[in-house]
Amino acid sequence: MTYSVHFTNQAQTDVDNCLGYIETVLFNHTAAKLLERRIDSALDSLAAFPNAYTLVKFEPWRSRGWRQIPLGNYLMFYEVRPAQKTVYITAFLYGARDLPTILSQREPKL
Repeated sequence: MTYSVHFTNQAQTDVDNCLGYIETVLFNHTAAKLLERRIDSALDSLAAFPNAYTLVKFEPWRSRGWRQIPLGNYLMFYEVRPAQKTVYITAFLYGARDLPTILSQREPKL
């Protein structure tokens, strides 16, 4: 059973900002392309196996069923909607940041 995978607007902005930072501030085109390939691979994996990755460790997102995929120094957060056969990417953040605080400042619009 294949799921469709969609980014929230905020998550797409997160990805664009991360890739842009790596390319234009760090001047590391190779690293940006590698991260982009990792993201694409993770999206393919999610479509086939949406529950394969771990639940987040902090509340209230754990209770909501949010999961996370480590991608190098970044974490991609997502929510599975089995009835819709859909995965929503909800955030893409640098892993060393205060993730609960950042996530509490935004509510994804699915």
